[in-house]
Amino acid sequence: MAIDFIKYQGFNSVKLSFNNYSAIIMNERGCNIIELNDTVNHLSLLHYPESGEEDEFVASPQRFGSALLFPPNKLRNGSFLWDGIPYSFTEHGIPFSHGLLKEFPFTLKESFETADCTYVKFEFNSINSVYFKEFQWLFDCIFEFELSSKGLLQKLKFSNNGNTDIPLGVGFHTAFRIPQDGTSSKEDYHIQVSCGRQWELDEHSFPTGKLIPLSHDYPKGNVAPLAAPIAEHTQSVALENGFHGTIITNKRTGIRFIYETDSVFSNWMIWNNKASDNYICIEPMSCIINAPNTDLLDSSQNFVNLKPGHSWEAKNKLYVKR
Repeated sequence: MAIDFIKYQGFNSVKLSFNNYSAIIMNERGCNIIELNDTVNHLSLLHYPESGEEDEFVASPQRFGSALLFPPNKLRNGSFLWDGIPYSFTEHGIPFSHGLLKEFPFTLKESFETADCTYVKFEFNSINSVYFKEFQWLFDCIFEFELSSKGLLQKLKFSNNGNTDIPLGVGFHTAFRIPQDGTSSKEDYHIQVSCGRQWELDEHSFPTGKLIPLSHDYPKGNVAPLAAPIAEHTQSVALENGFHGTIITNKRTGIRFIYETDSVFSNWMIWNNKASDNYICIEPMSCIINAPNTDLLDSSQNFVNLKPGHSWEAKNKLYVKR
């Protein structure tokens, strides 16, 4: 077991090691879990930037690791109205596709090793950022990571420390490497996702508000992740055993990589970059795409109104099973 402070792609990062797992958290760039590896089974579980992909990583960090999205996905025209207050991201340099928090540095607050785990805690405070300067959103974002023999536990907490309500939508652009080892092919894998129905998308990939049957049988787990292009937005509904998340199974070896997600993530975006590369993104989201610009009455599909003095929390687990 160990905690090492390293540079990764030129950014300050922390490498955690415990038994058969290692993880690299890029805290200088959004606390992205840029690598998660099973060192016993020789598995690289997340899509990480390889040689020649440095420029793509700088331009599109959400295509690697598990990048934090605030807000998740995109907003029509980069703007929305919330409690009578207009917000325009395009006027203030905040990308309205996936936001900026995925690129901001987080400060190390705590780290320790025990016989049971290695642990790190990071914090981002918005007071010197564009979020506060332009919108008066004063918040802390806390990340905790605990690596043990059970895998990686990720905890996230947003706390509103200001006087203004914060419209909060959160997601993770988690990119899974396919194949995960040096002996398998992409055809060896299938994915299972805790999906309900699927959101119909318009020509600009915004939800129309209509729910339609799933294009793939994600709940049964027989979907090949890279056999054909996938760009689908679905509801998240627990499987029959109560499981929320996704399972990536290597049919040849029987090894399963499990991404167990918090039930606060009510939707998914499933996207494989036109099946043109070696990864698929299965993205838990606390709302639907373009949520504040829709007329949906179900609060679980919309942004959360995070009031002063209140917090929003979520936790996810990533682990391997044979």
